[in-house]
Amino acid sequence: KDAVEDYYTKIYEYLGIEISDLEIDSETEFYSISYDENGNAYLLDENNTMVAGPYKVIEDDFQYWNNKITRYIGENGLYGYLNKEGKIITEPIFQKASIFQDGTAMVSMNDGMIYYIDTSGKRITKDYSEGYPFEHQGSYARVKSEDGTWGIINRQDKMVFKGADHIEELPMVTTLGGAIVNGQAVLFSLNLGETKEITV
Repeated sequence: KDAVEDYYTKIYEYLGIEISDLEIDSETEFYSISYDENGNAYLLDENNTMVAGPYKVIEDDFQYWNNKITRYIGENGLYGYLNKEGKIITEPIFQKASIFQDGTAMVSMNDGMIYYIDTSGKRITKDYSEGYPFEHQGSYARVKSEDGTWGIINRQDKMVFKGADHIEELPMVTTLGGAIVNGQAVLFSLNLGETKEITV
């Protein structure tokens, strides 16, 4: 985090921009999470009016990536998603649920398989045995197939790289990534465009 802040500070200095001149989106300030004496969680708006709850837990995901959706845990102990206005995006049906990043979240139900949903709660991929949230600015996700190998899918659920024993975390900005395929190190380039295969 410190390295990223230093990086952007240097860019602002180079461009002659004062950080105080930047418009800060204060929308993330317009909510709070409150707990009652029984430990129940409630979502409150800027007027301190309850807009959602009671739930076992409401995660504070709004502070990340300017999120407008957060996770909550229902009475059944499972995860669901709701927005800042308190509207339910999904019922509490997930054993595991990641934070929303770049408009997608990774979820898992009873069978342990993972898949991805969009901000409306709609499924956008098939099931995979394992996976990671979308990376490379939300363009690609690393997933494990039924045959035990790892691959990379795009947001259209197209497998653009497959057959790896291991794939390193995908870069946020640069296009080069690394993997192990059949015991050999592989360097690949993440191509721009939804339909392009990854170049080894």
